[in-house]
Amino acid sequence: MFIGQFILSTILIVCALLINRNPNLIAGYNSLSAEEKAKIDIKSLSKFLMTVLIVIGLTTLVLCIILANLDIKAHYIYLVNCTIIVLGVIIASIYANNSFKVK
Repeated sequence: MFIGQFILSTILIVCALLINRNPNLIAGYNSLSAEEKAKIDIKSLSKFLMTVLIVIGLTTLVLCIILANLDIKAHYIYLVNCTIIVLGVIIASIYANNSFKVK
């Protein structure tokens, strides 16, 4: 179970680093026109998304270790980790949609 969680956390962290280096990986950004791209503060947005993905990756990994040491069943650990990932992505999407427009 720990190996799977480690791989998932590693994928999230690698995606965070890739998004920071190449903002076109952000969903929908590469399909925007030049005028629409100019309206977005992409440097701040990519830094924010990088931070969010790293925090989610590390949080799920640490929580997996803690819950496994408390002898919590594996399916409850998966449920907690999935909830953290989904809620983190939803909250980050809502925040990013409203906060990174150039004025």
